[in-house]
Amino acid sequence: MTMRRNQIKDLLYFTFVDHAIFRALWSNTHKVAPNLWRSNHPTFARLKRMKRKGITHVLTLRGGTDGVPFEFEQDNCQRLGLKFTVIGLGSRDAAPKHRYIDLLDFFDAMDSPVLMHCKSGADRTSLAAAFYLIYKHGTPIREARKQLSPRYLHFKWTKSGILDYTLDEYERFVTANPDKDLRHYFEHVYDAGQLKSDFNAIRRAQGKSTIK
Repeated sequence: MTMRRNQIKDLLYFTFVDHAIFRALWSNTHKVAPNLWRSNHPTFARLKRMKRKGITHVLTLRGGTDGVPFEFEQDNCQRLGLKFTVIGLGSRDAAPKHRYIDLLDFFDAMDSPVLMHCKSGADRTSLAAAFYLIYKHGTPIREARKQLSPRYLHFKWTKSGILDYTLDEYERFVTANPDKDLRHYFEHVYDAGQLKSDFNAIRRAQGKSTIK
């Protein structure tokens, strides 16, 4: 079948600009819990392998439903008979509260193994994996925090440290309010604008660039 010019353009964009060429060689795939795996943006071949491992559902945290990466992945999931869900989080920003509530809703509805990913599997996926362990398995925060690690190419000292700070703020809240859970925090306490402002103030005091 001959590819149309726009198809070739999309493939080149996905391969080189979106860095799919690197993801074909490196996967950043790890098992978080019996029903949850984490990775960077999966190739079609990796999705096939994960399906053989029992994965039935793919959750992307990249967001956006009109770009080339989304279109390719949606098509791959359809070809493989995998369910596909989008809940966009930010890797260098504080996500709006409804996105985190959507994420918790997704965790509650999980009834089969899921592959969860962002672009590199380093930042957004790390925080979401930590929240899954805390929310669904009652994992202590100090243990769940290991999901945000250089092992997965997450580096706290970068602007992505706002994700660590998000977890820090929840830890401070739940330490003072041990009868409240993660859902209560996001539904009634979490303030994305204030969290971002506080994080920027810390970085400014350290002489580092801030998040816009």
